[in-house]
Amino acid sequence: MSQVPPSGTPRPAAKPPLVMGAAIALFVAGGFAVLGGLLAFGFAGFGGLIVILALLSLALGAVSIWAGFLTLNQRAQGRQIGMVVSIVGVVLGLLSLIQGQFLAILYLLAYGFAIYVFVTQPAEFNR
Repeated sequence: MSQVPPSGTPRPAAKPPLVMGAAIALFVAGGFAVLGGLLAFGFAGFGGLIVILALLSLALGAVSIWAGFLTLNQRAQGRQIGMVVSIVGVVLGLLSLIQGQFLAILYLLAYGFAIYVFVTQPAEFNR
């Protein structure tokens, strides 16, 4: 028996691939930020500054993942929050890259792609 809906039944609109890509980029960058924050707590015995950086990384990761969920649902708030988080992520990624942390390129690519989608596809976020 076939699972094809009758022709009169409306199908849900497919999510645009760029929007899905931006959501995935926010999930990946947010996951890396959370992981980095948790790993930084392992080095917290070296000083209070590392604890502050770890908390900042955890917060950035959590908000990135939240923005990813909102972006996946094409919410206007997801575009706004995602844009702010992505700009902060790019700035922190550039600062990390200047300090010689070459894995920060992953942050730059993920958050940079998200910014590109948010700027070029504003009509997709109308819910």
